[in-house]
Amino acid sequence: MPRKPPPSSSPDRLAPSGWHGPAMRMSSTDVKNRFGEAVAEAERRGVVVVTRHDRPQVVLVSVGVFEALAGTPLVDLGALELAFAARVGQMQTPAQAQAVDTLFASGAQLESR
Repeated sequence: MPRKPPPSSSPDRLAPSGWHGPAMRMSSTDVKNRFGEAVAEAERRGVVVVTRHDRPQVVLVSVGVFEALAGTPLVDLGALELAFAARVGQMQTPAQAQAVDTLFASGAQLESR
């Protein structure tokens, strides 16, 4: 019979929003071999505890649990990229844009130091 980890290392002690019942435990080998199932369980339950030698090593969490723990929603990287491009565009004057275009069109090589 596998040993239970001490209470201080048990992820069941924390119950953030989005946690749906007791955490499922999977060995790291099982997660490697059945990753799709581990992800589905994390989405369904909120948490999957990944163990190595019957000891918790990492926790696979759903986006909902992560956002609850982090206190902020995940950033949409596409929206972040568009916002960054817009900001760069605001900082670049027409003369600077022309200089950059000229540089790239010249095929100049950077010198290594």
